Amino acid sequence: EDKGLPRGVLWESCAIMQYLANKHGLDKFYPKAPARRAMVDSAMFYLVGTLYPYVARATYPALGFPQYAGEVGHSDAHPEKKSEAQKAAAAAIA
Repeated sequence: EDKGLPRGVLWESCAIMQYLANKHGLDKFYPKAPARRAMVDSAMFYLVGTLYPYVARATYPALGFPQYAGEVGHSDAHPEKKSEAQKAAAAAIA
């Protein structure tokens, strides 16, 4: 939460990190130099777009989340296929 934000609140870990680094001049963590910043952005996009979906698919069933493992909505996929996807995600993380 911050009064400087349009709605007073921000979510998503990478956006929060960028905001705090920009606001407080934390160039050590989020460099101003475009090439160095691009490397940090690349890592964040990997986290959000590649790693997190695997982690979610591998762990959500064990946490009792109601959706198809790692997905944000309902799925009519057969339980066996869901289990295969969960195992493949766990293997991909390893």
